[in-house]
Amino acid sequence: MNEQWNDAFILKEIQQEELKILKEVAAMCEKHGLRYTIYCGTLLGAVRHHGFIPWDDDVDLAMPLQDYRKFLCLADELPSRYSVANMDNSDHFPLAWSQVYDNQTDLTVEGSVRLTANKEQSLVFIDIYPFIGAFSTRTGQMFQRTLLRIAYAVRLADDKSILLSKPDWMKTCVYLAIKLISIFPLSFRAAFSRLCRNAAFLDPAKHKMIGTVDAAPFRGKYSVDDWKEMTKLQFEDSSFNAPVKYDLILRIMYWDYMQLPSENMRHPPHYK
Repeated sequence: MNEQWNDAFILKEIQQEELKILKEVAAMCEKHGLRYTIYCGTLLGAVRHHGFIPWDDDVDLAMPLQDYRKFLCLADELPSRYSVANMDNSDHFPLAWSQVYDNQTDLTVEGSVRLTANKEQSLVFIDIYPFIGAFSTRTGQMFQRTLLRIAYAVRLADDKSILLSKPDWMKTCVYLAIKLISIFPLSFRAAFSRLCRNAAFLDPAKHKMIGTVDAAPFRGKYSVDDWKEMTKLQFEDSSFNAPVKYDLILRIMYWDYMQLPSENMRHPPHYK
């Protein structure tokens, strides 16, 4: 019982630190007129729980690509305790999106990217995803997925864990590209990964369907019109931008989203 209580207390602390980052990012977006929305589990939490999903341990935001790029240019305006990591400012960062870190935290994180040089230190962070346009054809979207997989994998070419089992043709292409480029130094691989990522980053304003570059394989599953009109939804003690059509969007994400998962699925996905 004490261990369970301890875990709940630590999770609540993590959520409160993430909420502070969210408030700072949202305030900066409001100041500069940048479009943003709470996203994924954060959007679900706002609708179903009016705050964090009780067992969730992260915060997700999404921005149209143009606003996302402006945000990165303005990131230095965030308080000094926060920093932004992405492919552009770190050759070691493998993700196609950005993370905003609180540098005054120190946690053990399972499966998370480390920002600091100290490999033993892990930081509380939130994810910020760019909305990108999707090719209208299935082949085009598969090409985008391949580019994004290569962009991620070539930065980790020295990591044995990226070896792919039961490869389909796309995974085989990714694997061969990794093997080919792993002979080059990290700086070259980092530049190549940015090139692949940028080729996949289509302007969402010029496409009917959009998606985000999260950990799942990329898919343009949203109509761009469904994200144009925003409202405010309560999340903990504040309100943040969310799509007016949140019901439609959450059904695309989770289908029967008001149904709670089974108890054995109610655990933090990132922190241990």
